Amino acid sequence: MLMVKMMSDSSISEYMKIRRYMMNEIYRANGQSVQVPTILELSRKFKVSRPTVSKAMKALTEEGYIIGKRGIGSFTNPKFKMPLSSPLEKNVPLVGILMGDGMGVHYSSYCSRLLGALLNHLPYLPSYIHLVSLSVSDPDQVYEEIRNERLDGLVWHNPEPQNFEVCRRLRSEGMPLVLGGCHCDGISSVDFDFEDAGYQCGKILYRKGCRNVVFYPNVFPWSLEANGLLRAYREEGIVLNENLFLKDCYTAHEKIRDILSYGIPVDAIYGQMLTYNPIEDYLLELEPDIYKRCTLVASGGIVVPSRHPFHRLAYVVPFDEYGKQISAVLRDVFAGKEVPERISLKITIESA
Repeated sequence: MLMVKMMSDSSISEYMKIRRYMMNEIYRANGQSVQVPTILELSRKFKVSRPTVSKAMKALTEEGYIIGKRGIGSFTNPKFKMPLSSPLEKNVPLVGILMGDGMGVHYSSYCSRLLGALLNHLPYLPSYIHLVSLSVSDPDQVYEEIRNERLDGLVWHNPEPQNFEVCRRLRSEGMPLVLGGCHCDGISSVDFDFEDAGYQCGKILYRKGCRNVVFYPNVFPWSLEANGLLRAYREEGIVLNENLFLKDCYTAHEKIRDILSYGIPVDAIYGQMLTYNPIEDYLLELEPDIYKRCTLVASGGIVVPSRHPFHRLAYVVPFDEYGKQISAVLRDVFAGKEVPERISLKITIESA
């Protein structure tokens, strides 16, 4: 049964790749009747079966996007109106937005606000927006999938380091590309100064007397915050116990339970993925009086109302400024202007 399900999921993914590619071809036709690749050509291009391609082409034909001409081939339908609220305009670029590994289905409050800022500002370039989804993780295949989207520009928020080379390849071929949330040498980027934010938090926690800080997840890019936190304490002559810096946010609660069971007096919990109420409820179950000494730090910039009297520090992330800066940099890239390689936005810390 498991194998059947995996094969079914794979077929759906292949079908959607063909459909998305053809929808982009229809968009590029811009109301003209243009011949599209044959079933055999698409099968070879995407390395999928001909029946899968036939299924996608049949659906597009039935929906009116494509006209089949016997003995000649398939063509885009010049009379069919694309399902947009306004007619397509010539020379308006198609800009892709790609979040992380491109395989996400649900977005956290933090990522939703990032995406919202991009959607709020990029259309004013002007541009049409294309949300990019990926079905693969191998960098070479990721590169091919992005190329097949036929984009005029791309904003990629927080690509995994293994895909930095994909970014360089795309940029070397002339694709206007701006990275968000991280930096890759040679490519324009807009990110947040997480190391400085960790440093600010470290100074506050030190002044509060916190010496046993649990930090998670200690992986890139959040490890930049860990670097700032450690630096703030080192400047005060304190070396934090890095055994309390956890890599896996999914097992962090269990790890915190173990740490408390060892008798370590945890006085701060710093979690990029932390949401206040669940962690507070969990901590109070383990140790009812822990709120008297423990400070919670959440770096998502989303302050969740609390039922408990913990002291809290929260990042105030400049989401709107992020969208503005990404849009401004991409506009200059389209115009052929010189752009800064890196813009790093400051984060402020609020105490509650």
